[in-house]
Amino acid sequence: MDFLGATLNNAMGEGFNLTEEINKAWEELDLPTWDKLAEHGSGSWENLQEFIGAVDWNEPWLLGLAIFYATLLITIFWTRKMFNVQTALWILILGLVGAAQYINEVAMAHWELFAAKPYFTKNGFFVSVIFSFPLLLLAVVITINFLVMSCEMMAKLKAAQLREKHKDQRKKAN
Repeated sequence: MDFLGATLNNAMGEGFNLTEEINKAWEELDLPTWDKLAEHGSGSWENLQEFIGAVDWNEPWLLGLAIFYATLLITIFWTRKMFNVQTALWILILGLVGAAQYINEVAMAHWELFAAKPYFTKNGFFVSVIFSFPLLLLAVVITINFLVMSCEMMAKLKAAQLREKHKDQRKKAN
């Protein structure tokens, strides 16, 4: 037996087994298993259905928010070749997401002015789902467009480099 094993046995007693102790500690942590995750997943789907059913989607402010998202999406596609406009939209969207906590606080204090139900809570779940998540999806669309524009620019640059190289080769050949 090595020195560490002998020291542990002396300190903990002859029946001490480090592997068994680690396994016991791991089981006591009660980490989720795949079965528990599957059970939780089905509950999450039910929770999502309850959430969708609890919201009155015909409220004017929610319809206005949906129109805002649709307008923003159309603007993103309409300006997809305009890098500066896309950058401004991206910054605006991420700024709105960053302000979601403050928007939630104001909405929580004044919900009676525009909503039929008090959707806004301290944890900000409603604002995250209804406000921030769609905006983040739009930011992802813009980010993908940035990648497409970068690839197109690199292809144009490489084509120009090849034309220049071919032109130089023809000059040297003549």
